[in-house]
Amino acid sequence: MHKYNKKNVYFILGDVMIYLYGIKGSGMSALACLLDDLEYEVEGIDTEEYIAYQDELIKRKIKIHPFSYDEFNYDNLFIIGNAFLGNEKISMIEEKALWYSYSGFLNLLFSCPKIGVSGTHGKTTTTTFLTNMIDDDISYIIGDGTGYGLKKSNYFILEACEYKNTFLKYDLSSLIITNIDYDHPDFFNSIDDVIDSFQRRVNNVNLVILNGDCANCRQLKVSNGCYVGFNDDNDVCLDYEFPYIILSKEIDAKIYFPYSQKELIIDYALGYVLAYLMEIKVKTKPSYRLPKRRLQKINDDPIVYTDYAHHPIEIKVSFNYFKNKYPDKKIILVFEFHTISRIEAFYNEFMDAFKLFDDVYLTDIFTSVREENRLQNNDFLLLKKYEILKFEVKLDEIVIFMGAGKADRYAYEYVSFINTK
Repeated sequence: MHKYNKKNVYFILGDVMIYLYGIKGSGMSALACLLDDLEYEVEGIDTEEYIAYQDELIKRKIKIHPFSYDEFNYDNLFIIGNAFLGNEKISMIEEKALWYSYSGFLNLLFSCPKIGVSGTHGKTTTTTFLTNMIDDDISYIIGDGTGYGLKKSNYFILEACEYKNTFLKYDLSSLIITNIDYDHPDFFNSIDDVIDSFQRRVNNVNLVILNGDCANCRQLKVSNGCYVGFNDDNDVCLDYEFPYIILSKEIDAKIYFPYSQKELIIDYALGYVLAYLMEIKVKTKPSYRLPKRRLQKINDDPIVYTDYAHHPIEIKVSFNYFKNKYPDKKIILVFEFHTISRIEAFYNEFMDAFKLFDDVYLTDIFTSVREENRLQNNDFLLLKKYEILKFEVKLDEIVIFMGAGKADRYAYEYVSFINTK
């Protein structure tokens, strides 16, 4: 019925239209950009609600249809976002059309070596650093919605997430693991489950670069890896003398890096060590930009930031960054919880993280499509409810809008409000 061969997707797609179901997701929007670069005709299906990742799609004039859209040509190709797999909304597509899951399609897209970036936190930052430092022909998928496709790529770099063991589907030549913590409690029952998932991943890759200062990374049995970190027992040891990272032991190098935060130093060093061991050329003057929505300043007076942190550990890391940068200012947090299951699993940890801030406001919970049938109940949240545009930031304060869902939109709405007063 269909003329496509699932074994060799990249080379035989031809002039096919590609529909992306769930196109406004971070990975799917990045994939849309990559396919657009490869000159495929791309259209998407998603909610009509504004999601920050759609901005680049609009700029590229990629059509986005609502979920109610039913005028598909089923002879074309469909890619289904991982969050929608098994959803009754796509049953007709699964029945009538040739389709791939997001992860299944990425695995077949390029024949060049695939480099994965995994870890509970810091994947997007590390992937951004890595893609910006490599001086070679590459294609990539980054979790802030950034994607780039080059037909004659020598490497394909992608974020490889552990959620639902998705990263086990990729045929990776090498892998970075930034850290391992307990997360995605709607899928993993414990930290042991998470570690087991990462163990299965490292068992099937040629080279692994790991954060050796992470205790859970040290739980892995690795015969093909290199540990990187500040502790003396690492294969590559790090030190920092502003503005340089100093590497020693297996690699002796001194590389420029303009951020002094420990987590960012490790993220950058992991990418540098991977490139070094794979003998990939590194630019003499790479970009050191952070991903979208990572510690991103969007207003100067008053100072307003937007940040993607949505796990208690990430919240604490971001707080430390802002406290070091603005030691004399009070820090106000406007936080949007991401998924009910994460609140239930880490309630006490969230409360501990919130205590670091001088004031905290909460928005409504941002739920995933995978939780759409669960009732929202905010009664157990003991902090004040955020009311959009109804508080002022004083000269000795900064405000951080933080979360993985609509927090970015709230931040820009707030900036628009205060700049028109």
